[in-house]
This record gives sequence, structure tokens and C-alpha cells, in this order.
Amino acid sequence: TTPANVVVQGTVVTTKAATVQVLPAPAPVDVASLSAPATITAGTSGSVTVSLSAAAPAGGTIVTLTSSNPTLLSLPASVTVPAGATQAAVSATAASTTTPANVVVQGTVVTTKAAEIQVVPAPDLLFIDILPTYSYGNAAITLYLTSAASAGGVTVTLTSSNPSTFQLPASVVRSEEHTSELQS
Repeated sequence: TTPANVVVQGTVVTTKAATVQVLPAPAPVDVASLSAPATITAGTSGSVTVSLSAAAPAGGTIVTLTSSNPTLLSLPASVTVPAGATQAAVSATAASTTTPANVVVQGTVVTTKAAEIQVVPAPDLLFIDILPTYSYGNAAITLYLTSAASAGGVTVTLTSSNPSTFQLPASVVRSEEHTSELQS
């Protein structure tokens, strides 16, 4: 852990010496942390970031990645942190699920760091509320989802059994709120 002076000697008739200072080996670059979103909605992706304990050496540092449930949450088998960098990110993609499930992702160089991600079902249409329930061609329609929409919203396709009498847009994009109102 501290430098040491070493004397190297050689002899034929006379002895000659030289001194070399031996420095301790630098600590190996390792995974310092693994960060990921707390939740990823089924059918979408999230970013998993690997941070190293020091800058990656020449040639980069390969971090092996694993998922405790690769069928539900897939990610690349490894990521290379480029030389001089301390971080690299990969995309983790969530498959379809009907119930929330926790998945542990791990990154390993020398030691292993982990993060837990909950994969949650994509929102679905729970019910439609129309007020008033009788109409002269104009009504307020409220759409309720099973859960909040992710960033970018959820597209709800709408149809009317009698479009000439009760017209609707072909679809609406639900924002992150639970309900959406539109007039017909």
C-alpha cells in the first residue's frame, strides 16, 4: 500500500547496483453503483446507468449485466464504459405483464452492485362514463384508465355504433392523468 525502494545488484567481477521504486498497484476499477428507474411500464424501456469507482483505463471497462427475470425485463449482457469515462447507460425493456413484478438488475466488474425495478402493467381502459346518459347529440365522455399513463400518454381508440348520429374522434391520447374528458 506504500511505495518501496528495491535495490537490484549485478556482479561479474565488481558489483553494481540500481534502485527502483515499486509503487503499489492502483485499485482495480470496479462498479461503484447501478442506478435505474423505480418502475418501468410494460411495453416501454428505461435507462440503467453503471457508474465506476474510477475512470475506465485504456480499452475501457466491460461491465457484465444480468436481470433476475430476463423474460420480463431484458437488457444487454454487458456494457463497455469507454476509456476515461466513469459511466455508461443501457436500455432495459419491459415485456407485457398483467401484474406488477420486481426485477433485480446487476452489474459486475470485480464486485456486484444491484438495483430493483418494478415492472408494472400498461394502463388499460377501465370504463367509459357518458353524461348525460341521454343526449341530443352532445355529451361529455370521460375515459378512466386502470392506472396512470406513462410519459407520452396512452392512445384510446374510440368508435360509435352510429357515427352519423353520435360522432367521436377516431382516437384520443390520454395524458398522465387518470381521466380524460371530451365532448361529442
